[in-house]
Parts: sequence; structure tokens; C-alpha cells
Amino acid sequence: APGEQKCLLGGGCVSNSQMCDGHFDCPDRSDEWNCLKITNKTVQIRSSLDGWHPICSDNWDDSWSNLVCSQLGYSGQKETRETVDRSVDTTRFWYKKNGVAMTPEPIQVFEDQIKEKECQSGAKIDVDCQGFSCGKWNSTNISINRHEEMRDLPSGSQWPSLALLFHVKQKVSCTASIISPKWLATSHSCISSISVNPLEWVAFGGPAGFTPVMDETTQIKIVKDIVQHPHAKHHLHLVTYDLALIELHEPFQFNSLVGAICLEQETSRETDLCVQAGWTSTSIGISFSQYLNG
Repeated sequence: APGEQKCLLGGGCVSNSQMCDGHFDCPDRSDEWNCLKITNKTVQIRSSLDGWHPICSDNWDDSWSNLVCSQLGYSGQKETRETVDRSVDTTRFWYKKNGVAMTPEPIQVFEDQIKEKECQSGAKIDVDCQGFSCGKWNSTNISINRHEEMRDLPSGSQWPSLALLFHVKQKVSCTASIISPKWLATSHSCISSISVNPLEWVAFGGPAGFTPVMDETTQIKIVKDIVQHPHAKHHLHLVTYDLALIELHEPFQFNSLVGAICLEQETSRETDLCVQAGWTSTSIGISFSQYLNG
């Protein structure tokens, strides 16, 4: 209908004014997809009607840059700069409300709705986020490219991208893969069979493999949100689109024991090595011992 946008998956429509306002109105949350980006280090936010806008530096500080980087999946900002760009019409800037307290919500929530504002500084916000690599860890901690290497894994090897999701009430767990400092990927069927309430879960990363209990290298993070695939569906003997994304309140700190796995960019070949990784079971209900099968 005129003045509305269609939700991308699962049906439904929302008004144009609800697009990129920081609130999830579509069942699949697609009204808040692709609303924030960094292009040539310039932060840009998409409005509901008229495209992308740089952020005016008025009322801005590094804490807001951390929120931007965190929303994009990074652990935080590395550097923030105010850059004067005379080619940008001040009416095209995105403005942050003045005097509001920052909360862990999408940056779009904090837009100043007052019309006909003028960017006093005339400067836009440029941000460098703290980057991270994926699938790169010390060969002694498992960097597998060939079947021969799988057979020769040393005792105590650690798979850094493996995380453990622990349900604090039922004392059961699900395996997850770390895909960024703030995001994990896990099985929808595992999570939904226990609880989809994020307040009941914590995430463990970095336990020293093949030990029955966690040690000082273990990072423990509170789960902020569970985003289930909108097409996930249980059938008699299988689950389609068996995927859920886990957002953390605070990012993992990447090191030799905690790191991100790469997301596949092309179709796997029959000659590629596939590795199954997970956590062993123990009598105490939770295990920090990894198993690997190639």
C-alpha cells in the first residue's frame, strides 16, 4: 500500500515512518536491516524516506562511536574524527538528540526529530572500528587445511571459534560458533528446545581445551538477544533453516583462545576438509572439553 514497506521474510507491512527508527516492527526485523554503514570511514544512517545521511558531530563523543561499531558487530571504535565537508548540505545531516543517556539500543533510536536543524560544527563523523580477522589462529591451536593435520592434532588443542551457551536454570548447554566479537551462530532447534529467553543464557568463550572445569582464560558474557531465523520450522524428523544468532551485551576479547570463524563465501567442494567441533558431556552437567572430528 502507499506509504508502506513490505517486510522481507514472513509477510507483513510497516509504514515508511517505522523504517530505520530503531524499533523492530516487522516479525523478521527487516525494517531495521541495512540502516547503518561506514563508507570510506564516514558513518551514515539511512532514513525512512530519503536515503543515507552522514552524522553531524554536534553532541557526539567516542562513546557513541563505540555504540556504532558495536551495532556493526565490532568490539568498539579505534579512532573517531570530525571532518568538515562543505559539499554536504546541513539539511542532509543526521542529528543526535542532545542530553540523552546512551543505552544499548540501535543508534537510530537517538535521532533528533526536530526539523530544519543546522549542523553548528559543519563536520561529519568518521570512525575507525576495531577490526578483527577470522579463521586465523596459531597452528598449535589448530589451523587445519589437510586431513593429515587432523590426525596429528596435539593433545590440548583448542578451537578458538567454539563457544558454549549455558542455560543457567536448566544447567544444559548448546554449542555456538563465534562470528564476530558481539555475535554467535548456533542451532535454532537446540535453543528453542530449552528456552528462547535471552535473560536465561550466558556465553562462555576461551576455556583451555580438554580440561573438565573452566580456568582464568575463560570469558563469560551475558546474552543480550536471540534472533531466530524467520523461516526456521520443525518437521517430523528435521528442522529447516536451523539457525539462530546470539547477540552479546559485551564483546568477546579476541586472543589466542577466542577468535571468529569465517563465513563461507562460496560453495564447498567435495575435497574440502570438514571439521565437526563441540563440547563433550560430563557428569557435572557442563563441560569445557572440546572434541574435534574430521
